[in-house]
Amino acid sequence: MFRIYFFSCLYIVSSLHHLCAQKLDILEQRPWVAHPDSAARILDNIKHVLEKSHGEESGAFSIALIKKAKAKEKQKIVFEAYKLQSSYLLDHPSKSNETIHSIEEQLLYAERSQNFLEIGLAYLNLGQVLRGMGKPEKALRNMLKGLDVLQKHNENKGLYQAYSNLGNFYCFTEPAKARTYTEKALALQKYTQDPRSIISNINTIALSYQQEQNKTKAIETYEIALQEAVKYKDNEWQGIISGNMAMIYVQEKAYEKALQYIFKDLQASKDLGNTTNALLGVADIYLLKQQPETAKTYIDSAMAIAQKVKKAALFVVVYQRYWKYYKTVKNFEKALLHFQNLIHYRDTIQQQAQATQIKQVQSQYDFDKQEEQIALLKDKDRLQEQNIKQQRIINYSAIAVGMILVGFIYFLFRNNQKTRKLNQALQIQKEEILTQNEEILTQNEELQQNQEEILTQRDFIEKQHSDLNIQNRQIQNSIKSALTIQTAVLPTYSYLNQLFENYFVLYQPKDIVSGDFYWIERIEHQTFVIVADCTGHGVPGAFMSLIASNILEKVIFQQQTTDPAEMLNLMHQMVVKSLHQKENNDVTGLDMAIAVLENQEDATQITFVGAKRPLYYVDAQQPKAITTLRGTRKSLGGYQNEDVQFQNQTIVLSKNSRFYIGSDGFADQNNVQRKRLGEMALCDHLLAIQDMDMKVQKNSLIALLQTHMKNTTQRDDILLIGIQL
Repeated sequence: MFRIYFFSCLYIVSSLHHLCAQKLDILEQRPWVAHPDSAARILDNIKHVLEKSHGEESGAFSIALIKKAKAKEKQKIVFEAYKLQSSYLLDHPSKSNETIHSIEEQLLYAERSQNFLEIGLAYLNLGQVLRGMGKPEKALRNMLKGLDVLQKHNENKGLYQAYSNLGNFYCFTEPAKARTYTEKALALQKYTQDPRSIISNINTIALSYQQEQNKTKAIETYEIALQEAVKYKDNEWQGIISGNMAMIYVQEKAYEKALQYIFKDLQASKDLGNTTNALLGVADIYLLKQQPETAKTYIDSAMAIAQKVKKAALFVVVYQRYWKYYKTVKNFEKALLHFQNLIHYRDTIQQQAQATQIKQVQSQYDFDKQEEQIALLKDKDRLQEQNIKQQRIINYSAIAVGMILVGFIYFLFRNNQKTRKLNQALQIQKEEILTQNEEILTQNEELQQNQEEILTQRDFIEKQHSDLNIQNRQIQNSIKSALTIQTAVLPTYSYLNQLFENYFVLYQPKDIVSGDFYWIERIEHQTFVIVADCTGHGVPGAFMSLIASNILEKVIFQQQTTDPAEMLNLMHQMVVKSLHQKENNDVTGLDMAIAVLENQEDATQITFVGAKRPLYYVDAQQPKAITTLRGTRKSLGGYQNEDVQFQNQTIVLSKNSRFYIGSDGFADQNNVQRKRLGEMALCDHLLAIQDMDMKVQKNSLIALLQTHMKNTTQRDDILLIGIQL
């Protein structure tokens, strides 16, 4: 009978209404209701049918099934239905809150049945969703809780997933720990039937080596992952791995090797129908090889795709490549034109992001109000249910008493006529009780009607709550997409590798996007290294950073000003003008540090000017001392003392000397006792690690920061750049 119903379901899969109705009838009518395992098999059949149709049908069916199963108190069916709903929602990142609710319900039923495998997997899925929402601490707690449950009960199938998830989580922060977890997962690979997850784990190990700058081991491991991807004919992973290997060879300046792998990425991307990133990757390598005309053909191909899909973010990265190309061929007029196009699309995205932020604030307010109303209605609903139960007890008690009295009266009437008067009195009492009973039944009906009205109101409010959740997730996704735009205007690591042999950039936003930014460019014989710390962080800070970056490039390229002190004076004037600060009484602004490098024979001259930001340096001739150049105590924008002028400071450092500039986020970070790390502690640490390579220095600084801020949160955006001359 199960098979007959299953194939009839396949026949009507085109109609969601009939599909749900047929399957729910099976769940209600067939005799397997006493056998949960049979219910699970039917649900598996339904799931396979829905996978052949649209995902929305799967979501709608699971919701209908949960309501039916709860109404009939079929715990096993409710659990399996929540699993079906969670499986659907995990493929839709925009429905994060719904996913969390579904997983929590699934976890509740799994704990009731002591199903430890499902308990562990639920915690892992909860961790993945929280990580996608930008909540890494909560995500890690849930992942470790799931791992603990699975280890205690030797659930090897679940342990494979737990080790894989934790390896991926630590990949970019603690590479060695990531490798330990991932190797444990690969040791249990016989418990998975998914070859893509095995390829993913090998790729994670390669990424961990790449994070540690062990490029030889990274390439060896990528080769193993690539062989597995080819073996299983997985084009997507072939493209990802080939692109990662190309990046390593670009860092090694082995451009021919890089081209070999980026073309593999391009071929795989063509098979998948998404070639834009691979095309721009090929163009970048040809620009590095000083073959600009070849690079332009690939940029043109990427532009054709951008014009077809018409996405502003895509136009930004394509126009950025055109700007680099025309700068390389010294066609500065067209370079400026494409740079203006880049600014136009970037400004468009800023305006969209601002509108999105306003909607987000309003949606969050409405969402909170709806949450309060739902909580109040649920409390009222619970109280109403308790009253109904109490009323039923009273009704049954009254009926029972009435029946006892009737029997007693009949017994007395049959056995003793002398007690007729007493019987008559009892009959009157009986009639009164029956009247009261009818009144109670009437009240009960009224209470039932009130409960139905409350349930209807609750369903309406919950729908509004769901709609607000969807709007809120859409706004969050828009803000996350802005991160791609902000990252696109920063210098690429491939370009920085051309300018410096030994350096690091420690860039760590507090939120998704940052109020700090850095601008590094070589103009003729001078190299400009600029860092800025804008007012605020998150979305407001990011807006200000994009405005400031735009003004900075206008000062350099349009005003053609290269004197550092004059650059800050112009920046201050243009910030005040651009933000209409005199009319609006606005004090928004930024702090900035500029270092201009000019090479001399066996030495480098640095011209420095700072707006409330210092420069630290260690001369190779005096490696035991660190010196600080203080900036001018004046910010850019807002109300400032106009009598204070920015002053250039010039120093000459010998070869292998090192200098550092950045925002105040590192030194101002507090610990759990709310004590700042401080500039003195930062300088002492920089002096202590002078015998280390700059990349190792970066890891040491990250470790210092993590130790100091343990058990607390990041206070501000963090930016620190170190360069060896």
